[in-house]
Formats: sequence, C-alpha cells, structure tokens
Amino acid sequence: MSETDVLRAPQTGPIRLDDMPEGQISLIVFGPGRGEAIVLVLPDGSIGVVDGCREPEKNDPVGRGDPVRELLATMGRRRLRFVCLTHPHADHYPGLGRLLQWHRPEKVFVTLPLTGDYKKVFLAYSAALEKGVPPAEKGGLERFYAQVERFESSGGEINHMDERKLLLEENSLCGARLAIWSCGPAPADVKRTLNDLLGYAQAHATKAPLPPETIDPNIASGALHVHWGDAGLLLTGDLLRGEHPLSGWNKTESWLCPPGHPVQVINVAHHGSEGAHHDGLWAKLQPKLAIVTPFQNAQNGQPPKRSDLDRLASTATVVVTTPPAWLGTAGAASATPLGRVIPVTSRSTALKGIIEPALAINNAVAVSLDKTGAITRLILSGAASLYPFT
Repeated sequence: MSETDVLRAPQTGPIRLDDMPEGQISLIVFGPGRGEAIVLVLPDGSIGVVDGCREPEKNDPVGRGDPVRELLATMGRRRLRFVCLTHPHADHYPGLGRLLQWHRPEKVFVTLPLTGDYKKVFLAYSAALEKGVPPAEKGGLERFYAQVERFESSGGEINHMDERKLLLEENSLCGARLAIWSCGPAPADVKRTLNDLLGYAQAHATKAPLPPETIDPNIASGALHVHWGDAGLLLTGDLLRGEHPLSGWNKTESWLCPPGHPVQVINVAHHGSEGAHHDGLWAKLQPKLAIVTPFQNAQNGQPPKRSDLDRLASTATVVVTTPPAWLGTAGAASATPLGRVIPVTSRSTALKGIIEPALAINNAVAVSLDKTGAITRLILSGAASLYPFT
C-alpha cells in the first residue's frame, strides 16, 4: 500500500467484519475519546480483544454502547483466542467484565497479580477514582476480576504478562507463523506497583490523606508484540518510557524487534504522551503507521498534544481516532454515521472535543496487513482522521 493510497483511506460508519480481508491480519482500534479498545482479527478469522473502553448500556448478548461487543455481535460464532487487560486502569477495563460474561475466550492475559489483599486494596482505590462517573460505568474492574476468577475456576487458562513472554504461538496460520509476545511489565515495575499498593493500604488503614498519584497502574502496563509472517504490530497499552534502565520501554528496547521482525503498525502508548515515547525504540522500529487514541479528547492538557503528533508524524503516517480538543479553527474532517465527510467549523461539536454518543463509540481505525507486512487497507470510522488534519 503506497503512501498515496494510505492518504485516500475511506471514511465510513461503524466498521464491520466484512471490511477485514480474509487471509490477512487486521487491527481495529476504538478510541471514542475516553479509553481505548482493540480487536485483533487473525488471518483465519479468529479474534483477540485487548482492553475495553465502554460499559454496555444493558447486560445482554449484544452489549449496545460498547463498540467491541457490538462488533462481536455481528460476527456470529467466532473463535475467541484471548481477552487481554494490559493494565487495570479506568480507561482500559470498561466492558471487559461483561465481555467475559457473554463470550468465553481460550485464554485471558493480565498483568498485575491482583489477588487477596492486593485485589481488595486496588478495587478500593479504583472505586475512589470512579467518583463522578455515570452509574453504568462504575464497578467495571470488579466485574472483570469476578469473571476472571469464574473463568479460572472452570478450567480456563490465565497467562500473566511479563517481559518477553510468549503468550500465543501457531507455526502455520494461513501460510505463516503467528507469535504473540508480551513486552512487559518489567519485574521492577511490578514490584514498585505492588509496593505502592501496600503503602496505600497502610495509609488507608490510618485514614491518612492520599494524593491521586499514590498508585499509577500505567507503570505496570503490559504491551503485546504480534507477529505473523513478516507483518508486525505493537499494541502498547499505557507502557511508559521508564524511570531507569530496568523500567518500562527502557528495559524492553534492548530486545524488542530483533532483525527480521519488523513492526509496521503501532497503537501508540499512553495516548501519544511524551512520557511514553522512547526515541531509541521508535528509531529502531521505524513503523509505517501510528494510531493514536486521544485521552479525554485531549482536553486540559491531556495527551496527545500537537507536539506529540508532530513527533510521530515526522517518520510515520499518523491517524487519530478522535479529533483533539486543541484542534481549534485549524480544521479537520469528521463523518456522520453514514460516512458523509463534513468539514469542521467553529460551531462543530467535534471542534470542542465533544462527539455525539452515537458517533463517538464508532470512532475507530482499522488496518490490514498481508504476510509480507504490506499494509493493504486502512479504514477511518466515525470522526477518525489523518494527521496533519486537513
């Protein structure tokens, strides 16, 4: 797929499974402005789900309001290879508990070993962060862990993600080898997060005041390196650069993507923030396409900033799932659910980073690669846009 072809990516309504070419590997990244969720469609039509971004409106098989569940409802009976939570943060776990309630995967991937007292403390911490969240959005993490426990008690396979761990392998999948590796969290980051949990528990027992940053689940985020033939994708969660050589991407950079294992597509870490960018790793990977999911529509200084996107766009084609609030009068393209392209004006709701709910959950980017690593299709759904915005 040439750069010219990428720039002519179609803009549509909700992405459908029919949009994904058979015999190729496809990635669908939902970024409605709060959180992100990913559906990986493997060449044989089986799927994997990484993170969640919305709780469904009702507890039913369709899961309306959750773009992942709505997509799965159109797929019929598909082989669900895995469900992965990169880290237990409120913009990455919504909807996963309900997903596990209605769909049984072959494997579940998680990071932090949150059991016993650790789990109790973390759920209390998460509940405190959910103040002001709509009632339907609350309790998602507790539902997720309850379903994971149910899954494990019924014989389901749980894999804890850590540095350089092979999670899934198939030597011949539609003519090429498939391998999915976890790229973190590093042992030092897990240790720090668990120590922070203990500190939180001790302070909470004495009713000491605790700042919001007491625990940062991003520190122990996992990431997935997906490789099929010569096609490579990096799904990064919120993995940060790292505070020292044995932390974050600093630890991962030394071994990730050895010669002969290119990465063409990256779902950019932590919504494109500077603190999750590793210059050495980015130069090593040289991706063709970078997908960014703005956090809280990039309002009030949230990522990505314009400088973050400029940095990525200097070496790769960049697509953004939701127009950032700082867009101002620069202009962009957004779409109705029917796919009609309309210009952003000073009166546009997209200009303010506020998308109508029916449109917002369909803000997504889909990309397909063949086994040579060539990008064969790029679809922008909802208000997703190429950067620089034109």
